[in-house]
Amino acid sequence: TPGTKVDEISGTIEDVIRSYGCQPVSNLTGHGLGQWEGHAEPTIHNVRTGNRYVLQEGDVIAVEPFATNGSGRIKDSEPSVIFSLVNMKPVRSAGARKIIRDIEAFNGLPFAERWLGSSFKTRLAMRELKQSGALYEYPVLKEVSKGIVAQAEHTVVVKETPIITTKL
Repeated sequence: TPGTKVDEISGTIEDVIRSYGCQPVSNLTGHGLGQWEGHAEPTIHNVRTGNRYVLQEGDVIAVEPFATNGSGRIKDSEPSVIFSLVNMKPVRSAGARKIIRDIEAFNGLPFAERWLGSSFKTRLAMRELKQSGALYEYPVLKEVSKGIVAQAEHTVVVKETPIITTKL
């Protein structure tokens, strides 16, 4: 509800995860949402951080608890399979230009390489776009002690009676 401190949400996430004998993942977070913007302020940690942001009427937030039976930290890994178009760079091949047109349909949102197909031409075009710096590659995330990680997500419109728009 409006007036709730984000750190209260973080504290509840932390307490519930620990009550099940698991560790909250401290370096992954929930976040605010904006139109065509996957991640915006505020950041909603899985542990208390002292965040003083106070939710306002109409804020839209993604509450994303991440729990693990491991150490509670995540590291980047490879290979990347999720991308965003970040720089419109001139490219040589017709295949890469076609892929850029296909990617533009995602309006700047992340996409999976497999959504574009698996042909040799597609893979070659993706390689050209990666090398040109046109794409941001999202790393695969792994728990540092090889623990299992579980995640849930609720997207909430902040109102006196909150509206939960997704429940994953």
